[in-house]
Amino acid sequence: MRPTIKHGMVVCLLIVLVLLAWRNSMKHPNKYDAMPIESARITITQKCAEFKETAECTDNFQQPSGENSAKAFWEGDISSQEKKRMLEYRESAKIKYELVVSHCDTSLDWLWDSPLDHVSKITIYTKCKKPVSDRPVPSIATVVKLRNVGRCDHTFAYHMARLGEEEPNNIIIFMKDSTYRGAYKTEYLNAIRTLDDMGMIAMRTGFGCGEKPATQHVDDVPVGNALSFYHQFQMWKRFQMLLYNRDPVRDQLDSFISPYCSLGEFYDALPLPPRWVPPAYVPVCYGGVFAVQKERIHQYSKQFWASIELILSRGDNIQEGHYMERSWALILSKQLSSGEEARLELMTKCAKSDDAYSLLRSGILETVWDTQSKGQKRHL
Repeated sequence: MRPTIKHGMVVCLLIVLVLLAWRNSMKHPNKYDAMPIESARITITQKCAEFKETAECTDNFQQPSGENSAKAFWEGDISSQEKKRMLEYRESAKIKYELVVSHCDTSLDWLWDSPLDHVSKITIYTKCKKPVSDRPVPSIATVVKLRNVGRCDHTFAYHMARLGEEEPNNIIIFMKDSTYRGAYKTEYLNAIRTLDDMGMIAMRTGFGCGEKPATQHVDDVPVGNALSFYHQFQMWKRFQMLLYNRDPVRDQLDSFISPYCSLGEFYDALPLPPRWVPPAYVPVCYGGVFAVQKERIHQYSKQFWASIELILSRGDNIQEGHYMERSWALILSKQLSSGEEARLELMTKCAKSDDAYSLLRSGILETVWDTQSKGQKRHL
């Protein structure tokens, strides 16, 4: 059959479309740039080489005394004196908490029984088509339905990308509908901070984690040793989560693997601003519960948060979520000063990624409290 003018036009149109697609791929080299949210739901099958277990330890460290201020600094907390000042400041400045809850299948009845005196607003994002509560939702709460992608990390990025400018002094507390700790639930009972504790820390430092880092698995961490809120940056980048199916029914693995073989590769792909300076030590908040000043969110553009939202939209149970969990505190906290970094270096006995606990917290710092010098003045 001889080619016709119509056939020629079709061929030309196809060539134009191919050239346009190629041009767009060159303009958007990032794996997810300019990708519609629905098309982000792709399956990736790359195989990643596993990093070896490692630890960097020294005997040339100064044991911190375990006094209030030193322990608070080590754990990403504030001293009891500072908390008292923050309580007074909250009352005088009329600061309120705004709760953002990522809901899947656990009833939020427990939340209504919590002290909510200083909460002005609750936004519940529900994803799994399950009832939010067995009881009426309070009038200060709004329920929003979202697609079931990216779990709590996607929910948080979604909210940040749409955060308005009203009530700029309020503290936002991001949380999940439950806290799962499995066989280690008992060890974590005293590790969960209250809403007020998180709020006070965020008022003072900009970011407050809902989980204390000093929780120890008795089999992995010697008695008397203490783990930190901070991690060594280079070892932190080595973290990998190559598999996650805690619940075989819920945690489907068909879309788990991402384009990133490590947390370092994920970090390198984040659209961080040009002024960003890589730190020596990284604050990490585990558990998906944290408080933050609004200005810490607004320091980034809405496009930045929309990009994070898109990265976390690829599927439900995805590798990127575990990497983002370990990145929230880094992105939202104030960077340490050179003096604070020097103080951490002096206090640190080990940076660890060599046992069942620290492999999930790659680069976590460990020290040994000095219990012999209680009551004596020390610089740490």
